[in-house]
Amino acid sequence: VVNLIKKNITCNWANETVDTYKAGNPNTQLKGIAVCMFADMTTLKQAVNKNCNFIITHEPIFYNHLDETTAYKNDPVFQEKMKYIQDHNLVIFRFHDHIHRTSPDGISVGMINKLELNKYAVNNSLTYFKIPETTVETYAKKLKDKFDMNSIRIAGNPDMKFTSLAFMAGAPGGQRHIKMLENPDVEVILAGEAQEWETYSYANDAAELGKNKAVIFLGHVKSEEAGMEYCAQWLQSFISGVPIYFIENKPNFVTF
Repeated sequence: VVNLIKKNITCNWANETVDTYKAGNPNTQLKGIAVCMFADMTTLKQAVNKNCNFIITHEPIFYNHLDETTAYKNDPVFQEKMKYIQDHNLVIFRFHDHIHRTSPDGISVGMINKLELNKYAVNNSLTYFKIPETTVETYAKKLKDKFDMNSIRIAGNPDMKFTSLAFMAGAPGGQRHIKMLENPDVEVILAGEAQEWETYSYANDAAELGKNKAVIFLGHVKSEEAGMEYCAQWLQSFISGVPIYFIENKPNFVTF
């Protein structure tokens, strides 16, 4: 399966990448494939219930970008998670760098489809959109309903009217968010997550200074997850004879 993925992406496979096997034996006989954003315990259990033993995940399994586990060797959470993986003979592969690098970016395609932004794209962009005028609060509430979220965060003035939107999935970093907000053609960023002392502070200062700038935060999971749903559909276009499931992550925090 991994060789077929490498064959069907449009970019060369990088020598240095996080897209590697994180657990299990790659020569394991394949039963079923589960595709997800985060291979957390809830997702692993759902995969096992669906008789899937190969997990393709977008983000880290073991709590850091490179999935380094040395620091966790005596940690009970890591130990029990690894035991579950081994007991169920699971193989876990991360697919992050190359789904972004392939053309078009698979995560962006899935998200733009989910957000129904295609018809508003500026020059067929996957980043810049010109939407019908609305307020930040109104648009954020629509997103909250669309993604069935408990809450959604806004930095800036919720009553601000806007038409120019930029989409920035995941966690590209606060400095990239700020650089995007410097763009005079961007009023609102639809973002994943950021350090609160960077993007949040900049957007709130901009609003206080009368600038037409704001950021809506979907959280990391919901800002990229539809891309992995698209990934599951993409896999089905060249892999046959084995079930492929997309497993949606539950929110990783609750609000009160």
